Amino acid sequence: MSKKLFLGLLETAGNQAYIFATNRLRENVGASQRVWEAGVTLTYQSAEEVTGCSAFKKLHESAMKGPDTHAQAMNSACAPRVSKGADIEIVVATSGKTLFLAGDESKAEELVAHATRKVAERSPGLILRGAVVSIEGESAKCASNAVGAVHRQIDAIRDELPVPEARFPTLPFLEPCASSGLPAKMLPNPEIYGPHPQPASDVTLAKCSARRRAQERISRLVNPNNMDSVRTTENLEKMGTDWIGIVHADGNGLGQLFLKFDELCGERTCMGYFDALRKFSLSLDLCGVAAFRTALETIHPDACRTGGTGSKAPLVPLVLGGDDLTVLCDGRVALSFTAAYLQEFQKQSQKGEVLGQKSLIPNVLRNTEWSKLGAAAGIAIT
Repeated sequence: MSKKLFLGLLETAGNQAYIFATNRLRENVGASQRVWEAGVTLTYQSAEEVTGCSAFKKLHESAMKGPDTHAQAMNSACAPRVSKGADIEIVVATSGKTLFLAGDESKAEELVAHATRKVAERSPGLILRGAVVSIEGESAKCASNAVGAVHRQIDAIRDELPVPEARFPTLPFLEPCASSGLPAKMLPNPEIYGPHPQPASDVTLAKCSARRRAQERISRLVNPNNMDSVRTTENLEKMGTDWIGIVHADGNGLGQLFLKFDELCGERTCMGYFDALRKFSLSLDLCGVAAFRTALETIHPDACRTGGTGSKAPLVPLVLGGDDLTVLCDGRVALSFTAAYLQEFQKQSQKGEVLGQKSLIPNVLRNTEWSKLGAAAGIAIT
């Protein structure tokens, strides 16, 4: 590494509050899509506009097609690398979070400003924070120190920024949004909000307008050959059940792995560390999606097959990325779905190849006392 490098972080905050601000399913689904876009597509778009590099457009397109395609594009020789003269290099791009390298501090700050402005304009109500730190040295340990420093800086920024509600003053008196209670902007188009539109705020309109993109993306994740197999836009009362299950799953011990990643990844250099971190993050995405597909097939075998009978699985994925999973489902299948997901997540983490892409997880775990990754889940049935 011949010149000084800088590490940037873009991260959303208050995701659960943003996604579940109302009990309207179309808004929950659309909000989840907005969080995903903030960490993936809008960042790629911002990087392309800031640097003028068309390769970010290809990364953007690959992310829309699915985690396997995204992983292949991120690991390809055509992806921008600062070691090859690129202004910006994306290390991690996942739902609500982007970690990137830059050879120039001003270019990194420009990307942070551009991305946060874009999210504020397109996704009102969603918080995206950004920070940039310098990497002091060329070793893997220096890279790890920079990762810790940029996360601490993001936490410090949290106390300096106004709350999202401050963007929507209600004085002078304004008609409230029928869904969120925020100041209403307009009566939305029936195609966006249903046949009986009511006054809606900017936040509600942004969430509702993203639900179709969410449907397409999640359907590709579940089964590219049967993209009408899961519910993503209907109201909860139309799921055909009196009991709704809410499932949230999260990986165990990953924080410990990331704290010692410089020791576990087997790399000694700064660039080697970030290459390994990229591959490890992509591997987590692949494991989560593979486990979800298996769990879905357990409760609804037709969902993951080509064609199918046309029936939809009684399940609505809201968050599906890395080791994070949040779904709404028929309460009667919540336990069996969750058990299948947790068991399959462990199995996938032991494989050297997941969804056709090489996985770095077994190599990292080889230097620990673990042979596989686990996850924990909470279930509410109401």
